[in-house]
Amino acid sequence: MMMFATLDDLEGSIELIFFGDQLVEYEHIAQVDQIVTVRGRVGNDDRGLTIKVQACELFTPSEEEVETGARRGRRRRQGARGADARPRRVAAAASIIDELKHVFGNHTGEADVVLAITTSAGARTLKLGSDFRVDPTPSLRAELAKILGPGALAAPSAPAAV
Repeated sequence: MMMFATLDDLEGSIELIFFGDQLVEYEHIAQVDQIVTVRGRVGNDDRGLTIKVQACELFTPSEEEVETGARRGRRRRQGARGADARPRRVAAAASIIDELKHVFGNHTGEADVVLAITTSAGARTLKLGSDFRVDPTPSLRAELAKILGPGALAAPSAPAAV
């Protein structure tokens, strides 16, 4: 007996897995639109990153905790150049990802796609799965240059000698 759930926040999401005793104990807490805290073991398998839940509880902050969080949020916004800069950047990134998925779908092939990106945690390299392999044609490069900018693409690599 197991249950899968998705835990979302403003930065992303992760899949939770409840097994046996934890499912019985926490199923009534892990409900849609509930704000919860979880403790568990992080796994990285064919499902991607997951948390095997060991404990789950409702997050019910006190009035003092809510006020402290609100003060911290106001200080951060006052220190920032624009309070809405991050949401716009996130929305732009989501839009670009949608465009890339569309372009990759129109240029399917056998070449892997590797993205070098900068996140809040630093530089990352992501190799996309086999569903996003492409045929590296000049028209694909032109479409990608239009979306990402002309300097964003690495030079095509030469085929390996056999």
